[in-house]
Amino acid sequence: MLLAWHILGLMHRQDKNYEEAIKCYKNALRIDKDNFQILRDLALLQLQCRQLEGAIDTRRKIIFNRPSSPFNWISLVIIYHLSGNLNQALEILDIYLELFDKIKDTAENHRFYKASIMMELGMYEETINYLQTSFTMQKSRRFYEVFGIFSCICPRTNFLADAAFMARKYSLCEENILKLIDINPD
Repeated sequence: MLLAWHILGLMHRQDKNYEEAIKCYKNALRIDKDNFQILRDLALLQLQCRQLEGAIDTRRKIIFNRPSSPFNWISLVIIYHLSGNLNQALEILDIYLELFDKIKDTAENHRFYKASIMMELGMYEETINYLQTSFTMQKSRRFYEVFGIFSCICPRTNFLADAAFMARKYSLCEENILKLIDINPD
């Protein structure tokens, strides 16, 4: 019976009948409430249909069953962010950073994501402190080649300039803008 509901949900999703697909996934979960594949399919479909409250509940269940997957944590942060619950997004992101900070390729990006959420919350002073203590200039400098020209993008410095401007710390803002000009005069 579980398999039948899941397949029926997949068929409805294929036909772009998303509401019926969600109903089928929910019926399948009545039989096996912890089925990871169905929970994952349901969460993705709920997000696609902008059923954010349902997507939050589903992602929480997934995390409860598989807390070791970084993707599930970040998905929950993004859903909270999309739903406008920035405080909860920040709280979950802090937990995520504690648990998975050792993932080299993504840790820096997630710290910048945290800084952007803090900026949206109007926590400008806290953002400045966070950026100054969490990054080094060399670590947050990236080089890109576009049409044979190398450019340097320093997101930390950009964020610091924005946060300083919003916090009305104009000297710090000017200092960071001058750094950006020195790094990338083009």
